[in-house]
Order: sequence, then structure tokens, then C-alpha cells
Amino acid sequence: MDKKFNNIETQNLATLLLSNMEKFNITSAPLPGSEKIYVQGSRADLKVPMRKIKLSPTIDTDGSKTDNEDVIVYDTSGPYTDPGYTINLAQGLPKIRQNWIEERQDTLQLEHLSSEYGRMRQADKSLDSLRFEHVNTHPRIAKKECQVTQMYYARQGIITPEMEYIAIRENQLAEQIREKYKKEKENRSELIYQAVSHRTLSVRKLLPDGPSFLPTSIILNANP
Repeated sequence: MDKKFNNIETQNLATLLLSNMEKFNITSAPLPGSEKIYVQGSRADLKVPMRKIKLSPTIDTDGSKTDNEDVIVYDTSGPYTDPGYTINLAQGLPKIRQNWIEERQDTLQLEHLSSEYGRMRQADKSLDSLRFEHVNTHPRIAKKECQVTQMYYARQGIITPEMEYIAIRENQLAEQIREKYKKEKENRSELIYQAVSHRTLSVRKLLPDGPSFLPTSIILNANP
């Protein structure tokens, strides 16, 4: 009886939350003093979010001001800080990796959930009002004799979109910084570039040898 009561109470609470979802006050504006930008990768569906932070001028001892360039850092806040994104909690996050995974043709999509408990809950019509639109009821598994880890791809010499994504993100436009100051401040920019490059290196070198790992899942296909 207690268990049944608890289940009913949980369902009532979930129903209440879902019915009031549109009333939730969700922060969706850019963070103060910064602007969300995207760095385009080698393909149309590979755009890496960055944050351009505006710096205040440097005031010298004589009172003169020198404007400072914006600082670019990577942004892990997701689409919620993108003014152009329409938020819908019921639909979940954009599945930016879905095409990347499908293109590799090394996975299969199951006809139903592999968990008996999951299938039982899915068949329970009393829970229909609680379901989110984006819940994945057809999970993916690797094809027979296929490996679907980023480490495996790296060891085969394959650069996946996920690898390119994190390489762009971690370098934080270091190449552009280097070119911009190449003539004006050659020595200083070289030191900055070397420091950043030494830290990020090449994903094809880091992933196969083990110092770095990329925890991507064929089931969770949002951002890498």
C-alpha cells in the first residue's frame, strides 16, 4: 500500500511539474559582459560555441586608456544562453551528434528498449502524461565486431567530428590570436601560442595513447 501511495504521489508531482513547465523562469540571455559566438568547423553541422568576453580598457598611470581585445573562451552552457534558440524543455537538447553517429554506419538502432523494466514502463498508459517528447525509446548498439569508441577511431587514424569539435573548443582560436599579433608582438604571441598548443596538442595523438579521453556515447548524442 505504501509503495502504491508513493508511486501515485510521484506521478502527481511529475504531472504538476509538467503542467507548469511553461511558467518556469529559465535563464536564456547571454551572460553579462560577453557574447555567445560559434566557430565553424569543416562541415555545416559542426559549430562550436564560444564566449567572447569584453574587457575594460587598461588605464595607465598618466590616465590614458588603452582598449583591450576581447578574450575568447569555450562555452559549455549549451543552447540556453543563445538568444536565437527557442527553449522547449519537453523536446530536450538538440541532437547535434545524431548525423555523425549515423554516418559511420557502425551502429544499429534497436526496435525497442532492451530493459524489461523500461518496456514495462513504456507500455504503462497511465504514465503517458509524464513522458517527454525527446526520450529515446530506440537506443543504439554497436554492430557485430564493430568498436564505436573515439579511442578506437583515433587509433585507426580517423578524425571524427567529435574530435574536431573538442580540438576547436580547446584551442580557443589560438591560431587567430597568433596571426593577429604575428607582426606586432612576434615573441609574445609565439609564447602564448606554444603554451596553448602544448596543452591541447593533437587529438589524434592524445586519444590513442591514453593521456586524454573523449567520453561520447552513441545513446546520448548532444554535445561532445
